[in-house]
Amino acid sequence: MFFNRKKEPDPVEEIETEIWKCAVDTCSGWARKEFFFSDDPLCPFCEEQMVSELRMLPVLFDRMPNQ
Repeated sequence: MFFNRKKEPDPVEEIETEIWKCAVDTCSGWARKEFFFSDDPLCPFCEEQMVSELRMLPVLFDRMPNQ
């Protein structure tokens, strides 16, 4: 009987994305660069400097088309 047979999840497309990452090793704060408006941001959690980094992240799609 195979009533609860689970379907394999669809693979998520990932791309290399620029992010801001907190420079403090004990802090886990990070954000996509496209969502920051400052060229020299501070971490919203610990108020320390953030450094630029590349990370593989899922592709985001704009659900609201530009009007």
